[in-house]
Amino acid sequence: MTKGMKKLSALIMALALAFSVTACSGGNNKSDSSSEDTGRTAQEILESNLEKSKDMKDVDMTMAVKYVYETSSEDSSSSDSSSEDSSSQTISMNYDAKISDSGEDNMKMAMEGALSASGVSIDMNIYYSDGYYYLNMMDQKMKQQMDVSNLQKQISSTTSQSQLPVDNYKNIVVSQDDDGNTVLDYELNEDGLNEYIQMAADQISSASGSTASSDDLDGIRISSFSGTRTLDKDDNTLKDSAEFVMVSSSYEGETVTVTMDVTYNNPGKSVTVTLPDDLNDYQESSSISLN
Repeated sequence: MTKGMKKLSALIMALALAFSVTACSGGNNKSDSSSEDTGRTAQEILESNLEKSKDMKDVDMTMAVKYVYETSSEDSSSSDSSSEDSSSQTISMNYDAKISDSGEDNMKMAMEGALSASGVSIDMNIYYSDGYYYLNMMDQKMKQQMDVSNLQKQISSTTSQSQLPVDNYKNIVVSQDDDGNTVLDYELNEDGLNEYIQMAADQISSASGSTASSDDLDGIRISSFSGTRTLDKDDNTLKDSAEFVMVSSSYEGETVTVTMDVTYNNPGKSVTVTLPDDLNDYQESSSISLN
């Protein structure tokens, strides 16, 4: 793995662990279809969903992220010029998260899950309460003082409050699933692809103390990004799914494919967050680095 892709690997893992990875939200001034039941355009539906998301203070969600790093190169020592060496590594992350009173001084968060790679699973729990961010991983319990405004940068995407400019979305198609829910399929254009990853990197750098930032993305670009958002009858988000592919312009044959699925349980309803009893046992750290 090249240095650039190592940085990208750290970035994506930090992104997921900070639970900033989720399908984007936002509107679109280029509607490709309208909803058959109401006649609303894609832009109108997304704008309504975005307004709902902005008002959301409580979140109960389940998230699954899969990260696949692949590399291939021609074997110059082989007489067969088409011969290639290739390798693949998969990292999976699954989390349940609950947030109450998002953005308020009394905000609480509990995020519990696991990271799996090469047949090994690592439990990882993240909490927030009373101005502290807590991380429990590999039998190490650390805490870092963090105010709500900084933590909000981490969870803004999770609560669908983080958005790209409306003109970065394209090819939005509106349909309905078997349950009568509204389904929005979309893509991001080139500007949106670059803005998405740079925004995510800078969120991590400023919010979590990670050293990953948009400066680490030199020579790396997103080649595609597609997403699907499912809404209930009140335009609350029920599910976000997305897939994007990153490639290295400096090292041909290296790609990272990220797929993510986020399910929101009872959107729009109040959430009760239960914290562990041992938060006083966590050791103070000036910076909890996720990369």
